[in-house]
Amino acid sequence: MGRIQGNTIALSSDTDIHQGGLVTATDAIQLKAKKDITMDNTVQHLANQDVLDRTAGIAVSGNQGVVILDAGHNVNLAGATLQALGEKGAVVVQAGSDVHLTTQTLAAKKNMTQDSDNYLRTQRQTEAGTAIDAKGGVTMQAGHDIQAQGAYVNSDDGTVALKAGTNIELTTGRTKAVDDYGLKHKESGLLSSTTTTVKIHEDHQQVLGTTVTGKNVQLGANQDVNLTAATVAAQDDVTLAAGRNITTTSDT
Repeated sequence: MGRIQGNTIALSSDTDIHQGGLVTATDAIQLKAKKDITMDNTVQHLANQDVLDRTAGIAVSGNQGVVILDAGHNVNLAGATLQALGEKGAVVVQAGSDVHLTTQTLAAKKNMTQDSDNYLRTQRQTEAGTAIDAKGGVTMQAGHDIQAQGAYVNSDDGTVALKAGTNIELTTGRTKAVDDYGLKHKESGLLSSTTTTVKIHEDHQQVLGTTVTGKNVQLGANQDVNLTAATVAAQDDVTLAAGRNITTTSDT
């Protein structure tokens, strides 16, 4: 799917919907599938780097604009963007089974090697998370699990409500930087010579936690709520409810 524009847009399928482009409207956008709804970006994998070619996004601009994703099975969003830009705009995501908010991995590398002693090699990797933003509120409901990895879910003026029939899991993505540097240098004097060899290896990783923020935030699961390095915050109230356990852990 490329680019679609309109005032009100409704797309339906007896099987799956795969959305990899941009859909924009003024009043409403609804995607309804009997099986899965999948949104992911188009990435070119070049020799030394990945290039984001096309972003998967849905946006409504009207004051009471609404985005609705309704899947009989799963909703799978990988590095996608959902936006309701109006003052009372809302985003609704509902799945009969699971909601998966995952990341899109982008990598780049450089290899400048002269020999085994003189070289510069770098690797970079980042995970672009899914972002959902609606001023009027965000509602996410799954018959089974809601899983969010390195995601951003926000409502400036409304309630963010996540409701799962089984579990809610908020986990992390990562950025990674690896550098290898080698240099061999020889200095000669009148009576002696000195050889200096330097080899440096650096490996840095940064955790990208899931963020859920709003005027009010509600997380409810019939079984467990598991938060790993997640940020859950509200201007007013945060409510966490689970039929079994609520667990918060770090990711180091």
